[in-house]
Amino acid sequence: MRLQIIQLEPYDDVVSVRDRLSFIRADRVLLVWPAPVNRSAADDLPPILTRKLDLVLTQRAASQNGLRLALVTHDPQVIAEASKLNLSVFQSVDDGSRIRWKRPYSQVFANRSRRTETSDPYELLEAARRVGRQRQITPAQRRRTQVIRIAAAVILTVTLLGGAYTVLPAATVRIYPAHDQLTTTVKLTADPTLIVENVDTGHVPANLAKDILIERQATLSTSGMLDVPNTVASGIVIFSNPTSKAVNVPKGTVVTTLSAVDAAR
Repeated sequence: MRLQIIQLEPYDDVVSVRDRLSFIRADRVLLVWPAPVNRSAADDLPPILTRKLDLVLTQRAASQNGLRLALVTHDPQVIAEASKLNLSVFQSVDDGSRIRWKRPYSQVFANRSRRTETSDPYELLEAARRVGRQRQITPAQRRRTQVIRIAAAVILTVTLLGGAYTVLPAATVRIYPAHDQLTTTVKLTADPTLIVENVDTGHVPANLAKDILIERQATLSTSGMLDVPNTVASGIVIFSNPTSKAVNVPKGTVVTTLSAVDAAR
């Protein structure tokens, strides 16, 4: 248990002491009265917490903060009043660290014949520690205890899980997403310079076929007319290619006349 020591000053009173107790973070607190240099100085010092009411208020403030209170003083008046409250009074700080503390009365103004004493939790804790030190457990007993604790924890966990599986509701939920067929018309532009399609503009990569078969048929009117009764008609045919790739004209290509009776070669 943690022990905090508060050294009182000559100007301290019940208000300042209670205020200092509110900042203590320990289990026990020891109030130490200032020691006079000589006898005359002791007569000149102002009294500190000499009244019973001062000690009662100080003890209540310590209890409200969860503190156990004891005193270190040589003032006979303070010792007498502390004895009425069953507060521990020691001659030195070392005594306060070694000697067992008393349990103060909870109702100091009640009739003592009606007061009932209950067990002090601090005394019970100290007694349990002494009993624990006296009782030595062998390693085999310690291992057996650990095995029993682990088995009990496993059984308890399985029981709880089984109960939860039995009691808690369960259900199987199947979700089928809605589906529908959509039809739309998309304008696509074939671009041989692209490698990856562009969805935003509708351009897709495309390549022209290497072998292109072009077949055209046209009828043109002659620019003039001349009757040659005994001679076969003759003329010059010029083929033009408006594309960017070469087009082969096969040998034996036939160009017919307008009447298509006799083929011109």
